[in-house]
Amino acid sequence: MKAVIKNTTLRLNMENPIHKRAWGYLQSMDKSKFGSYSNVIAIALNDYFERYYKTEDDPFFITREREDKFADRIIQVIREALAISVFKMQKNEESNFNTVKGDDFSDIDLDFIGNE
Repeated sequence: MKAVIKNTTLRLNMENPIHKRAWGYLQSMDKSKFGSYSNVIAIALNDYFERYYKTEDDPFFITREREDKFADRIIQVIREALAISVFKMQKNEESNFNTVKGDDFSDIDLDFIGNE
């Protein structure tokens, strides 16, 4: 099946800061990741309009999205802190375990046992 291709012209005015920044992105993009100008522009347009229509349909979409990112970051920080705490506790238990050596109970009062 033959591909249906639509042609358009993109003109960027280098005196317009938005156009100039877009041109900079196009010039510095990693072509191994994005491929062609056509592909990266199509990705950008789709992303832009999908977000635009979501916020138009749901005015709280951006707020909810930010809250979700914030909650995810809190969860990540808590997990990292717990992992560090567990590691420190395990290390502390190992060091406490290693300090008791042999059967040296000379510092413990064992009089309650009685003598036979």
